[in-house]
Amino acid sequence: MGAFAMPVALGLMASGTVTSAVGAHRQGKAEARAARFNAEQIRRETMGRLEQFHAEQRRMESSNITRVAKSGVRLSGSPLEVMENNRYQADLQAENLRFSGMVQSELQRMRGKSAENAARLGVASEVVGGAGRIGALAVNHYA
Repeated sequence: MGAFAMPVALGLMASGTVTSAVGAHRQGKAEARAARFNAEQIRRETMGRLEQFHAEQRRMESSNITRVAKSGVRLSGSPLEVMENNRYQADLQAENLRFSGMVQSELQRMRGKSAENAARLGVASEVVGGAGRIGALAVNHYA
């Protein structure tokens, strides 16, 4: 390589390294934003499902109370115990829905943090790898 070509080659390699590092950083940031967005969407969807579930449970409970009242059965003893058990089961289902949504949302947040860390490592890897390639080329040329 000529005297002029070597500095140009080194400059181009350095430019390519910087471009790759910036690309790795941007990709990681985009993945992190997407994961945060997904986490928020999961949280909102879970809240919506919980609201629907509670509304349905209230409708069912009201309907059951109305049926019992129309039948002439007193709302005590076995019918009351059944309704209390139904409410307890509904509360457990609602808690399971909430917990499942919370776990899904947290997993997305963790994916976002992982993407941010991967972006940092990608930048470092590109810079170190590029520096190594530039150094090797320079050593081979000037040795």
